[in-house]
Amino acid sequence: MDQQPQIPTLTSRAVACPATVVVCGDPGLEALAKWDAMVVGTPQADDTQLSAGARLRATVGYAPLYVLAWRGTDLVAGAQSLCRGLPRLGVVGLWPRGPVLAPAARDRGALSRAVTGGLGALAGCRGCRLACGAAREGGGGA
Repeated sequence: MDQQPQIPTLTSRAVACPATVVVCGDPGLEALAKWDAMVVGTPQADDTQLSAGARLRATVGYAPLYVLAWRGTDLVAGAQSLCRGLPRLGVVGLWPRGPVLAPAARDRGALSRAVTGGLGALAGCRGCRLACGAAREGGGGA
């Protein structure tokens, strides 16, 4: 990821989604703890979304980037993307099966669209040439 531009923190309040969506490279330890708890507590969530997986992939050149949807202090949805610069290809983003939606979250469709839109913004600011995301069988978020 050397020689790649830094990720700005992007925040938006979508009218159709009553949540604040934050796109960032480092959400901080408290937010990561909430993220991991949400992933673990969400049936059918993919464990490759855990921050421990991001730390493991960092050893081979991937950098984690997060799209997190908040309602106040409650994390209600999100996605973790792993990006890596590759020769001749540019930045490649890997998005392990998601987005992850908290089991009790309301407006699941709107949250899913907001997180997906955040991933689009993330790809745009990173200049990703390729973004891969494995959708869950049956569609929708976890």
